[in-house]
Amino acid sequence: MWKTWMELILERTNLKEIVDGSSAMTTRAGDVQPNWKSKDLDTKMEIIMYLSDEQVDHVSSLKTAHEMWEHLRKLHQPSDGTTKIFSYRALMNLQMHEGEDLDTFLRTWKKHLDAAITSGNTIEEISRCEILMGALPSSWMAFVSIHNEEKGLNLQNLFAKLKQDELRRKRANLEQESNHTTLVASIRNQQHGSSFSLKPGIENFKQKI
Repeated sequence: MWKTWMELILERTNLKEIVDGSSAMTTRAGDVQPNWKSKDLDTKMEIIMYLSDEQVDHVSSLKTAHEMWEHLRKLHQPSDGTTKIFSYRALMNLQMHEGEDLDTFLRTWKKHLDAAITSGNTIEEISRCEILMGALPSSWMAFVSIHNEEKGLNLQNLFAKLKQDELRRKRANLEQESNHTTLVASIRNQQHGSSFSLKPGIENFKQKI
């Protein structure tokens, strides 16, 4: 499970190529790649942040992030059964928070689904849809109510419907903000006009005096 989380973290920070060896330290001519040392240091720091003191002791003598990764990967390599259980649990526990970007969440959720399936879990298409809808926050409950019983629903269609509804929400929010701005401007104009309409009355009152 540690390996899965670290892979997601390193991929998010664009450092995964350092640990998997796809970014070589030197060129074919033997020169050190530009910025490689800086990226390697960033990767080592990122890994160490998620290690216990005892684990840090195990890797402190290793020179590169790739060496650290390989050592920790072997150390944390679980049995197939454990991987299957923990990857499925991670998928089921994943929840979208209110205000979280939908596209970002869907990408993260899909990676968890792929990890669960790759580790040996069999998840039917309808179950995948149910798990995803169950991960949505309360503001999406109306959407879930509409599509939960929809026949023939598959994950691809559900992704499309979610993105379409998200676009509708954003447009509705923009329209609401625009209407609010128009209303505030109208009220201010009315107040401004009222202040001017009082002046003739005041002048007449002064003339009578």
